[in-house]
Amino acid sequence: CKFLGIEVGGQASRADLMRKIYGYVADQGLKHEDNKRVFSIKGDLATLFPDVTEMKHQQVMGAISRFFPKKGSN
Repeated sequence: CKFLGIEVGGQASRADLMRKIYGYVADQGLKHEDNKRVFSIKGDLATLFPDVTEMKHQQVMGAISRFFPKKGSN
C-alpha cells in the first residue's frame, strides 16, 4: 500500500489503516456529492478492494479485516 504510505509487508493498526483510507478518499475527492457517507473505489484504492465500486464508511472496518488475520491462523 505504498499509495497510503505503508510499505508492503509493513505493519499498521486497523485504526491507522482506516485513517489513511479516509484521508486518501478526501484527498482524491472520492466522496459522493449527494451522500458524503459513501465513496467511490477508484484508482489505487481499487487494488485494496477490487470487488466493489463504492463503499459506505461503516463498511471499511469489515472490508479491511482480511488484512488482519486472527492470531493463530495461517
